Amino acid sequence: MKDSAEENIDYHLPNLSKPRWTLYIFGFFVLSFLMYFPIAAQIESTIKKSLTSIPGCSIGYKDLDFQWLMPKFVVKDLSVPASCFNQRGSPILFKETFLYIRGLSFIPFGPHFKLETTALNSPLKAYITAGFGSLAFNLKDSELDLKSLSPLLPGGVKLDGKANVDALIKTGSQGIEDFNLRIVSKDLSLPAQSVQAFAFSRMPINNLLLKAQMEDKNVLNVSEFILGDVESPVRANFSGKVELNQRVPAASRLDLVGEVAFSQSFLDQYSIIGMVMNQFDKKDDFYQIQLQGTLASPAPSSPRK
Repeated sequence: MKDSAEENIDYHLPNLSKPRWTLYIFGFFVLSFLMYFPIAAQIESTIKKSLTSIPGCSIGYKDLDFQWLMPKFVVKDLSVPASCFNQRGSPILFKETFLYIRGLSFIPFGPHFKLETTALNSPLKAYITAGFGSLAFNLKDSELDLKSLSPLLPGGVKLDGKANVDALIKTGSQGIEDFNLRIVSKDLSLPAQSVQAFAFSRMPINNLLLKAQMEDKNVLNVSEFILGDVESPVRANFSGKVELNQRVPAASRLDLVGEVAFSQSFLDQYSIIGMVMNQFDKKDDFYQIQLQGTLASPAPSSPRK
Protein backbone atom coordinates (compact mmCIF):
# COMPACT_ATOMS: atom_id res chain seq x y z
CA MET A 1 0.00 0.00 0.00
CA LYS A 2 1.30 3.47 -0.79
CA ASP A 3 1.83 6.04 1.91
CA SER A 4 1.51 9.66 0.88
CA ALA A 5 0.77 10.98 4.36
CA GLU A 6 3.83 13.23 4.19
CA GLU A 7 2.57 15.05 1.09
CA ASN A 8 2.13 18.75 1.74
CA ILE A 9 -1.01 20.31 0.28
CA ASP A 10 -1.79 24.02 0.39
CA TYR A 11 -5.48 24.90 0.78
CA HIS A 12 -5.08 28.64 1.39
CA LEU A 13 -7.71 31.06 0.18
CA PRO A 14 -6.45 33.33 -2.57
CA ASN A 15 -5.48 36.82 -1.43
CA LEU A 16 -3.89 39.83 -3.09
CA SER A 17 -0.10 39.75 -2.97
CA LYS A 18 1.35 43.23 -2.31
CA PRO A 19 4.70 44.66 -1.18
CA ARG A 20 4.97 45.06 2.58
CA TRP A 21 4.94 48.88 2.51
CA THR A 22 1.73 48.85 0.49
CA LEU A 23 0.08 46.64 3.11
CA TYR A 24 1.14 49.05 5.86
CA ILE A 25 -0.42 51.98 4.01
CA PHE A 26 -3.55 49.99 3.29
CA GLY A 27 -3.82 48.95 6.96
CA PHE A 28 -3.47 52.58 8.09
CA PHE A 29 -6.16 53.59 5.60
CA VAL A 30 -8.53 50.88 6.86
CA LEU A 31 -8.05 51.90 10.51
CA SER A 32 -8.59 55.57 9.67
CA PHE A 33 -11.71 54.70 7.71
CA LEU A 34 -13.06 52.65 10.62
CA MET A 35 -12.52 55.58 13.01
CA TYR A 36 -14.69 57.98 10.99
CA PHE A 37 -17.29 55.70 9.44
CA PRO A 38 -19.45 53.27 11.49
CA ILE A 39 -18.93 50.22 9.25
CA ALA A 40 -18.39 47.80 12.15
CA ALA A 41 -22.17 47.38 12.33
CA GLN A 42 -22.25 46.55 8.61
CA ILE A 43 -19.53 43.90 9.04
CA GLU A 44 -21.38 42.46 12.02
CA SER A 45 -24.54 42.26 9.91
CA THR A 46 -22.63 40.42 7.16
CA ILE A 47 -21.16 37.96 9.67
CA LYS A 48 -24.56 37.27 11.22
CA LYS A 49 -26.18 36.73 7.82
CA SER A 50 -23.40 34.34 6.77
CA LEU A 51 -23.64 32.28 9.97
CA THR A 52 -27.40 31.85 9.66
CA SER A 53 -27.51 31.16 5.91
CA ILE A 54 -26.29 27.54 6.05
CA PRO A 55 -29.30 25.21 5.48
CA GLY A 56 -30.00 23.07 8.55
CA CYS A 57 -27.04 24.57 10.39
CA SER A 58 -27.89 28.00 11.77
CA ILE A 59 -24.91 29.08 13.88
CA GLY A 60 -25.71 31.49 16.70
CA TYR A 61 -23.89 33.56 19.30
CA LYS A 62 -24.70 35.56 22.41
CA ASP A 63 -22.71 38.72 21.76
CA LEU A 64 -20.29 40.22 19.24
CA ASP A 65 -18.04 43.14 20.22
CA PHE A 66 -15.50 45.16 18.23
CA GLN A 67 -12.13 45.98 19.84
CA TRP A 68 -9.50 48.41 18.50
CA LEU A 69 -6.46 46.68 20.03
CA MET A 70 -5.28 44.43 17.19
CA PRO A 71 -8.62 45.19 15.46
CA LYS A 72 -10.93 42.27 15.98
CA PHE A 73 -14.40 41.07 16.80
CA VAL A 74 -14.87 39.04 19.98
CA VAL A 75 -17.70 36.52 19.72
CA LYS A 76 -19.13 35.26 22.99
CA ASP A 77 -20.81 31.85 23.33
CA LEU A 78 -20.69 30.83 19.67
CA SER A 79 -23.05 27.85 19.27
CA VAL A 80 -22.88 25.23 16.50
CA PRO A 81 -26.01 23.00 16.64
CA ALA A 82 -25.67 19.22 16.52
CA SER A 83 -27.87 19.25 13.40
CA CYS A 84 -24.84 20.52 11.46
CA PHE A 85 -23.43 17.01 11.90
CA ASN A 86 -26.77 15.21 11.48
CA GLN A 87 -26.76 14.45 15.19
CA ARG A 88 -29.12 15.15 18.06
CA GLY A 89 -28.20 16.61 21.38
CA SER A 90 -26.44 19.63 22.79
CA PRO A 91 -24.69 22.10 20.46
CA ILE A 92 -20.94 22.61 20.40
CA LEU A 93 -20.16 25.76 22.38
CA PHE A 94 -17.19 28.09 21.91
CA LYS A 95 -16.90 30.26 25.00
CA GLU A 96 -14.85 32.99 23.34
CA THR A 97 -13.86 33.34 19.69
CA PHE A 98 -11.57 36.02 18.24
CA LEU A 99 -11.99 37.25 14.66
CA TYR A 100 -8.93 39.34 13.74
CA ILE A 101 -9.56 41.65 10.78
CA ARG A 102 -7.25 40.90 7.84
CA GLY A 103 -8.79 43.17 5.22
CA LEU A 104 -10.87 42.11 2.23
CA SER A 105 -10.93 38.92 0.18
CA PHE A 106 -12.09 38.94 -3.42
CA ILE A 107 -12.87 35.20 -3.85
CA PRO A 108 -15.40 35.25 -2.27
CA PHE A 109 -15.77 39.01 -1.83
CA GLY A 110 -16.14 40.09 1.78
CA PRO A 111 -14.30 40.83 5.03
CA HIS A 112 -11.48 38.38 5.78
CA PHE A 113 -10.65 37.23 9.33
CA LYS A 114 -8.21 35.09 11.25
CA LEU A 115 -10.14 33.00 13.78
CA GLU A 116 -8.71 31.80 17.08
CA THR A 117 -10.70 29.75 19.58
CA THR A 118 -10.76 26.45 21.47
CA ALA A 119 -12.93 23.67 20.06
CA LEU A 120 -13.40 20.09 21.26
CA ASN A 121 -10.49 20.40 23.70
CA SER A 122 -8.16 21.57 20.91
CA PRO A 123 -6.84 25.07 20.09
CA LEU A 124 -8.18 26.07 16.70
CA LYS A 125 -6.85 28.58 14.19
CA ALA A 126 -8.58 29.20 10.88
CA TYR A 127 -9.28 31.84 8.26
CA ILE A 128 -12.83 32.94 7.46
CA THR A 129 -14.30 35.12 4.73
CA ALA A 130 -17.88 36.25 5.34
CA GLY A 131 -19.28 37.04 1.89
CA PHE A 132 -22.75 38.15 0.92
CA GLY A 133 -24.77 34.99 1.48
CA SER A 134 -21.66 32.80 1.66
CA LEU A 135 -19.06 31.70 4.17
CA ALA A 136 -15.55 30.40 3.38
CA PHE A 137 -13.78 28.50 6.17
CA ASN A 138 -10.09 27.62 5.85
CA LEU A 139 -8.55 25.39 8.53
CA LYS A 140 -4.78 25.02 8.15
CA ASP A 141 -2.47 22.50 9.80
CA SER A 142 -4.59 22.11 12.95
CA GLU A 143 -4.25 19.26 15.42
CA LEU A 144 -7.55 17.86 16.65
CA ASP A 145 -8.34 15.46 19.47
CA LEU A 146 -10.07 12.50 17.78
CA LYS A 147 -11.64 11.39 21.04
CA SER A 148 -13.56 14.67 21.20
CA LEU A 149 -14.83 14.14 17.64
CA SER A 150 -16.41 10.75 18.46
CA PRO A 151 -19.86 12.13 19.42
CA LEU A 152 -20.12 13.66 15.92
CA LEU A 153 -19.46 10.41 14.04
CA PRO A 154 -22.26 8.21 12.60
CA GLY A 155 -22.97 4.84 14.16
CA GLY A 156 -21.55 5.80 17.54
CA VAL A 157 -18.00 4.85 16.48
CA LYS A 158 -15.35 5.91 19.00
CA LEU A 159 -11.85 7.11 18.11
CA ASP A 160 -8.72 7.99 20.02
CA GLY A 161 -5.51 9.79 19.08
CA LYS A 162 -4.55 13.04 17.35
CA ALA A 163 -5.08 14.12 13.75
CA ASN A 164 -3.64 16.93 11.65
CA VAL A 165 -6.37 18.56 9.56
CA ASP A 166 -6.39 20.89 6.54
CA ALA A 167 -9.81 21.90 5.26
CA LEU A 168 -11.35 24.46 2.94
CA ILE A 169 -15.15 24.72 2.99
CA LYS A 170 -17.28 27.26 1.18
CA THR A 171 -21.01 27.39 1.88
CA GLY A 172 -23.81 29.36 0.28
CA SER A 173 -27.58 29.49 0.17
CA GLN A 174 -27.68 26.02 -1.40
CA GLY A 175 -25.32 24.46 1.16
CA ILE A 176 -21.72 23.38 0.57
CA GLU A 177 -20.37 24.82 -2.69
CA ASP A 178 -16.71 23.82 -2.39
CA PHE A 179 -14.92 21.35 -0.15
CA ASN A 180 -11.31 20.22 0.25
CA LEU A 181 -10.18 18.01 3.11
CA ARG A 182 -6.96 16.34 4.22
CA ILE A 183 -6.68 14.41 7.50
CA VAL A 184 -3.49 12.68 8.67
CA SER A 185 -2.92 10.73 11.88
CA LYS A 186 -0.03 8.57 13.08
CA ASP A 187 -1.57 7.37 16.36
CA LEU A 188 -5.19 6.55 15.53
CA SER A 189 -6.72 3.82 17.69
CA LEU A 190 -10.18 2.42 18.27
CA PRO A 191 -11.06 2.05 21.96
CA ALA A 192 -12.88 -1.08 23.13
CA GLN A 193 -16.46 -0.77 21.82
CA SER A 194 -19.37 -2.51 20.14
CA VAL A 195 -20.00 -1.87 16.43
CA GLN A 196 -23.09 -3.39 14.81
CA ALA A 197 -23.42 -5.99 17.60
CA PHE A 198 -19.70 -6.95 17.42
CA ALA A 199 -17.70 -6.33 20.58
CA PHE A 200 -14.10 -5.33 19.80
CA SER A 201 -11.16 -4.83 22.12
CA ARG A 202 -8.86 -1.83 21.66
CA MET A 203 -7.23 -1.73 18.22
CA PRO A 204 -4.15 0.43 17.44
CA ILE A 205 -4.69 1.40 13.80
CA ASN A 206 -1.77 3.89 13.78
CA ASN A 207 -1.92 5.52 10.33
CA LEU A 208 -4.82 7.39 8.79
CA LEU A 209 -4.86 9.40 5.56
CA LEU A 210 -8.02 10.89 4.06
CA LYS A 211 -7.99 13.22 1.05
CA ALA A 212 -11.24 14.41 -0.52
CA GLN A 213 -12.27 17.20 -2.87
CA MET A 214 -15.60 18.34 -4.28
CA GLU A 215 -15.61 18.00 -8.06
CA ASP A 216 -19.18 18.64 -9.17
CA LYS A 217 -22.25 19.81 -7.28
CA ASN A 218 -22.78 17.41 -4.36
CA VAL A 219 -20.15 14.96 -5.71
CA LEU A 220 -17.13 14.39 -3.48
CA ASN A 221 -14.05 12.70 -4.92
CA VAL A 222 -12.24 10.61 -2.28
CA SER A 223 -8.78 10.28 -3.82
CA GLU A 224 -7.24 8.43 -0.87
CA PHE A 225 -8.58 6.76 2.25
CA ILE A 226 -5.82 4.71 3.87
CA LEU A 227 -5.91 2.97 7.25
CA GLY A 228 -3.21 1.13 9.15
CA ASP A 229 0.34 -0.10 8.55
CA VAL A 230 2.12 -3.46 8.66
CA GLU A 231 1.74 -3.55 12.46
CA SER A 232 -2.00 -2.80 12.46
CA PRO A 233 -4.72 -5.44 12.98
CA VAL A 234 -6.65 -3.87 10.08
CA ARG A 235 -5.35 -2.25 6.89
CA ALA A 236 -7.45 -0.64 4.18
CA ASN A 237 -7.09 1.45 1.03
CA PHE A 238 -10.16 2.93 -0.73
CA SER A 239 -10.97 5.61 -3.29
CA GLY A 240 -14.04 6.67 -5.24
CA LYS A 241 -17.03 9.00 -5.07
CA VAL A 242 -19.50 10.14 -2.44
CA GLU A 243 -22.78 11.73 -3.55
CA LEU A 244 -23.49 14.21 -0.77
CA ASN A 245 -26.91 14.56 0.80
CA GLN A 246 -26.53 17.98 2.38
CA ARG A 247 -29.78 17.85 4.31
CA VAL A 248 -29.09 14.39 5.77
CA PRO A 249 -25.29 13.78 5.54
CA ALA A 250 -25.62 10.22 6.90
CA ALA A 251 -27.74 9.41 3.82
CA SER A 252 -24.93 10.37 1.41
CA ARG A 253 -24.41 7.65 -1.21
CA LEU A 254 -21.10 5.77 -1.40
CA ASP A 255 -19.31 4.31 -4.40
CA LEU A 256 -15.82 3.36 -3.18
CA VAL A 257 -13.54 0.58 -4.38
CA GLY A 258 -10.57 -0.76 -2.46
CA GLU A 259 -9.08 -3.52 -0.38
CA VAL A 260 -8.91 -4.64 3.25
CA ALA A 261 -6.49 -6.94 5.08
CA PHE A 262 -6.51 -8.33 8.63
CA SER A 263 -3.65 -9.61 10.75
CA GLN A 264 -3.70 -13.31 11.59
CA SER A 265 -4.03 -12.55 15.30
CA PHE A 266 -7.12 -10.45 14.57
CA LEU A 267 -8.71 -13.24 12.50
CA ASP A 268 -7.89 -15.78 15.23
CA GLN A 269 -9.62 -13.59 17.82
CA TYR A 270 -12.62 -12.74 15.63
CA SER A 271 -13.07 -15.81 13.45
CA ILE A 272 -16.53 -14.67 12.33
CA ILE A 273 -14.88 -11.77 10.48
CA GLY A 274 -12.86 -14.22 8.41
CA MET A 275 -16.01 -16.23 7.62
CA VAL A 276 -17.77 -13.09 6.39
CA MET A 277 -14.78 -11.90 4.33
CA ASN A 278 -14.33 -15.22 2.54
CA GLN A 279 -17.09 -14.22 0.12
CA PHE A 280 -14.75 -11.64 -1.45
CA ASP A 281 -11.87 -12.21 -3.85
CA LYS A 282 -8.43 -12.06 -2.29
CA LYS A 283 -5.27 -10.59 -3.80
CA ASP A 284 -1.94 -10.54 -1.94
CA ASP A 285 -3.73 -11.04 1.40
CA PHE A 286 -6.12 -8.15 0.67
CA TYR A 287 -9.86 -8.69 0.20
CA GLN A 288 -11.15 -6.79 -2.84
CA ILE A 289 -14.27 -4.81 -1.88
CA GLN A 290 -16.69 -2.25 -3.27
CA LEU A 291 -18.53 -0.08 -0.75
CA GLN A 292 -21.94 1.24 -1.74
CA GLY A 293 -25.07 2.08 0.25
CA THR A 294 -25.05 5.12 2.52
CA LEU A 295 -22.54 6.68 4.87
CA ALA A 296 -24.61 5.47 7.83
CA SER A 297 -25.12 1.99 6.38
CA PRO A 298 -22.37 1.00 3.90
CA ALA A 299 -23.00 -2.16 1.85
CA PRO A 300 -19.85 -4.14 0.88
CA SER A 301 -19.83 -6.27 -2.28
CA SER A 302 -17.35 -7.65 -4.81
CA PRO A 303 -16.11 -4.98 -7.25
CA ARG A 304 -17.80 -4.83 -10.62
CA LYS A 305 -15.63 -6.26 -13.41
